Amino acid sequence: MRKPWNKRRLRDFLPIPKPRFTFHDFLQQVVGAMILSAPFIVTQEVWELAKGLDSIRIAILIPVTLFLGYFVLKYTHKDETPDMPQRMFSLVVVSYTCSFLVLYMVGIIGNVITDTVWALKLVILVSLFSTIGAAAADTLLFR
Repeated sequence: MRKPWNKRRLRDFLPIPKPRFTFHDFLQQVVGAMILSAPFIVTQEVWELAKGLDSIRIAILIPVTLFLGYFVLKYTHKDETPDMPQRMFSLVVVSYTCSFLVLYMVGIIGNVITDTVWALKLVILVSLFSTIGAAAADTLLFR
C-alpha cells in the first residue's frame, strides 16, 4: 500500500542505503567488552601492573588498543561494512566506558584504588582487553 504524497519522505524516492550499524551492534560490543574485561577487573595483579606502568607505556598502550580494535574490525569484516567510522567510534567509547563503569560498580575505583592516576592507568590497561572483546563480539555476531 502506497503512502499519500504528503506522507512520503525523500528516502521513499531515492535508493539511499540504510546504515548498517544498529543498536543491536552496539549491544554486541557492550556484551563483548564486559565478558572479556571482567576477569581482568577483579585481579589484584592487574591493579598492581597498572600502578607500575609509566607514562611512556601508557602512551604506547592507547594507540595499540586502537590499532587492535581497528584491525579486528577491518580485517574480519572484509570490507563488508561501509560504516567503519561509526563502528570504530562506538568500539572505543564502549570499551573505555564499560571498563570504567565496571571498575567503579565493583568498588575497585573509589574503595580499593583512590588515586586518580592509578585509576586512569587501570582503565586504560583493562580497556585493551575490553576493546578486543567488544571487537570480537561485534565480528562474531555480525549479521
